[in-house]
Amino acid sequence: TSSGTCFINNSSNVILDCQGFEINYSTSGELGFGINNSGFENVTIKNCIIKEGSGNTTASKQAILFQNDAQNGTIYNNTITIIGNNSAAIYLQLSNRTNISENTILVRANAEGINLDTAGQSSIYYNIIHVTNGGSGTTQAITVTNGPNTANFFLANNITVAGYGTGIELGNDAYGNVLFNNTIRTLVDAVINVNTDNGNNS
Repeated sequence: TSSGTCFINNSSNVILDCQGFEINYSTSGELGFGINNSGFENVTIKNCIIKEGSGNTTASKQAILFQNDAQNGTIYNNTITIIGNNSAAIYLQLSNRTNISENTILVRANAEGINLDTAGQSSIYYNIIHVTNGGSGTTQAITVTNGPNTANFFLANNITVAGYGTGIELGNDAYGNVLFNNTIRTLVDAVINVNTDNGNNS
């Protein structure tokens, strides 16, 4: 438990296996991360229960952050709960070839489940994402943004947006992404929203 960030990874070839134990970050509402991996390769995060401790802030917080060439990572079988606006459960920035699979993500705010920000060649499959918010369409269960974001594969994810928000959003410069056999339910906004400034997605 931490008022800010719980774990900062400082090495490649690391496996963090929580074995079902809980990570409770940003309990004071300040900027913080559950797990921050900046620039290290072959990092695996698995079997963790990760909870955002407080939603009383507008700071952008992430339960799991891979950024700055954190390549070839694995995020597997975690349960993540997000309660703060502008937050994200899993955020990839400038990091490619990440395997995100069999996670359960609960979003309880105007926030995001999985955000691929200038990230490509990743596999996102068999995740369960449930979004409940009181906002006005600012939520995406999965968003691909600030490209180029190329050749990501989305398979058999189960997504429910029980309020405002989009199931999967393909933003600017999203090319060659494949969406196959995903189950998406939304109440108000689009199941899948594709920006006009991209192409070759299927």
